[in-house]
Amino acid sequence: MKAVFLLDDKNYRRIYSNETIEKIESKVENLGRYDIDQLEDIDLSTVDFIFSGWKGAKIDRYLLEKMPNLKVVFYGAGSIKKIQTQEMWNRKIRITSASAINAIPVAQYTFSIIQLACKDFFRLTREIEKVRK
Repeated sequence: MKAVFLLDDKNYRRIYSNETIEKIESKVENLGRYDIDQLEDIDLSTVDFIFSGWKGAKIDRYLLEKMPNLKVVFYGAGSIKKIQTQEMWNRKIRITSASAINAIPVAQYTFSIIQLACKDFFRLTREIEKVRK
């Protein structure tokens, strides 16, 4: 089975650690990481899996025609709205996301901000900044 990473280099490095990539490569053949504008001359006809994330390629008719064997998209971020299309659903391509695991730090951050606000942190910080100037 073969896989490809379809997202920009910055987010590829942010989402997929070397350890994660090694685990993926122990299960499937990694054909590489590509930006959407690099795909025109690349044969992706044997791709079974896409690994994606923020700024990932939209799984549209163009990509689906290049990847007739595509079975699953692994989306290493939250909402899939920016990459999913009706063509993908019509082909019954499965998709996963990291929305459940991403919800934990979002909730932690939100709770922390609420605690800081209850302690008047933001007003006190502005007052200290005024005194420093």
